[in-house]
Amino acid sequence: MRKLCAVLLWEAGLVRTTFLGVLVALMCGIAAHAVPITGAVDGKSNIFKALPGGGGDGILPYTFDFSAGTEKKLTFSSVSGSSSCCGGFTYSTPDGLGGYFGATDVFSSGSISGIRGPGSMFLAGVFVDTTAPLGAAPARLDYFGGLSTSASSYTPLLNQAFFIGDGLTGNGTGSQQEFFAPFAANRLVLGFLDGFDFAGAPGFYNDNLGALNFTADLETVNPVPLPSGMLLILSALGVLGVAGWRRGSGRASTA
Repeated sequence: MRKLCAVLLWEAGLVRTTFLGVLVALMCGIAAHAVPITGAVDGKSNIFKALPGGGGDGILPYTFDFSAGTEKKLTFSSVSGSSSCCGGFTYSTPDGLGGYFGATDVFSSGSISGIRGPGSMFLAGVFVDTTAPLGAAPARLDYFGGLSTSASSYTPLLNQAFFIGDGLTGNGTGSQQEFFAPFAANRLVLGFLDGFDFAGAPGFYNDNLGALNFTADLETVNPVPLPSGMLLILSALGVLGVAGWRRGSGRASTA
């Protein structure tokens, strides 16, 4: 469908037909829609504060709201910067490497799950539904127990924190990873997991320094389709628009 959209948009630009351009934009907008997201995640951002009841100090995490009800895919084109857990003693990369602590084993808190995985102060995310009643957190993701931080795609549950790092399959290299939001999610949350020696209950955020800057896209991958009758009408109108332009162009060229 994306290739068809590209061809139609080129044709619409060539014929300079306002009506046809609007038509193609409508059809392609229905087919796929990516929303760019840019921001910064402060080192004190406590991901467990994504929902009420999350423990630990620190500040509210970065949030981005979107409409629930369609499948969405999150990808990161850039994650840069560094963060420190210990007042600047050492700094970690977005993948959590280079810091003083080599592993994270932070428990769940409130309705948000913890994570067990390599590194510390890595960028983490969670998809939440701000309209749903609060409940028990889902199971923690264990990146030491068979789940890899270098997989090509992930489908976390609602309220299940997940490793993002630099958003690539390697450390600063590789292809973009894909994170699929749960159908009921309406908010993306980005932050960190911290605790005493990066284990146990969340906390010890207030001495963190640094920040991570990111650029991402949240794309609707399976939008609600138009009724078949409407698609036929739009297609017919598009054909008529192209045909009309070609007739007018032919008369102009023979004048």
